[in-house]
Amino acid sequence: MRSFYLLELWVGPGGARKADYYLFNTREEIKQALADDLSQQRLGPYLVLWYGEIINLFVYSEGKSVWKKDLHPYITFHLPGYPPLQGTADGCILDVSNSGLLPSAQTRQDSQRRLFRDELIDILWPTEQVGSGQESAVRVEIDWAAIDIPALEGPCLQPGEVVTCGQSYTNEEEQFEYGYNTLED
Repeated sequence: MRSFYLLELWVGPGGARKADYYLFNTREEIKQALADDLSQQRLGPYLVLWYGEIINLFVYSEGKSVWKKDLHPYITFHLPGYPPLQGTADGCILDVSNSGLLPSAQTRQDSQRRLFRDELIDILWPTEQVGSGQESAVRVEIDWAAIDIPALEGPCLQPGEVVTCGQSYTNEEEQFEYGYNTLED
């Protein structure tokens, strides 16, 4: 039985579908995989903020899941003209600057939340060219220092090796190989 880190990124079927899994034996590889995924200029923020993409990190020790963390509270998006934002797994959009929910309260009606989401699409997929001097890039920050990721113990999964483990997209056991895996082909 091998030890490894498993990064789970998925969006349930609907307007978008995604079921990506990264298995590595170093924290650095997991950090890079998440940074690369979220830094996709449009799709990264869109799936998290619009669809509530699931973002979980697991630690497996000798084949058994021993630690799990929802990474949403540690990921902040900086969009031009908005306060720092975080998405949640239940589809809420958090204004990190004052810890409230956007537009202003959780009890706002869906139509008001849809308005913000329409604005989000306009930011991520503008129909007009951004003028000179205007900020157009979306920045992503991941506060890895605030996440106490346990060290792996025992023999570690190596490139080319395959393991069977559970995942929450279909709630079934799947075979995954070291590196990138997807359940959506």
